[in-house]
Amino acid sequence: MKYESVSAPYTCPQCNASQKIVHALSFDSTGVRSASSFTCLNCGSSFEADDRGVPPEWKPLFYAANGHWELIVVNAGLRKVDLLRKLREVLGLELAATSALSRRIPGRIADGTRVEMEFLKCELQSLGAVMEVVSIKSGGD
Repeated sequence: MKYESVSAPYTCPQCNASQKIVHALSFDSTGVRSASSFTCLNCGSSFEADDRGVPPEWKPLFYAANGHWELIVVNAGLRKVDLLRKLREVLGLELAATSALSRRIPGRIADGTRVEMEFLKCELQSLGAVMEVVSIKSGGD
């Protein structure tokens, strides 16, 4: 899944009407992207915004609407050191955190929104690891 969205309550900054705002997540080769879109049905005020990454305050909205997901490395393959190097780069980990993560492989290496986990899986696939993106609640996707 390269795209997911949620709507949330929002008060129009122009007329104070209670409305909905749409937040969306997607990814491409450069990373996870976030976007918001709002149009007031009362006064017509609107805006759009985008950024990189997932704002922390959005995560509960996405978890409630689309679930909480994890990336599991089933088999690191022959290039575990390269896999750890790439994880350190993509996740911005310190050496100690990377070392702790290495002890969890095979197993759960990250959790977040489905888009975040699918992006991470895509980033790591070329290294030959066998991975699964799994819903934490249901135990499968």
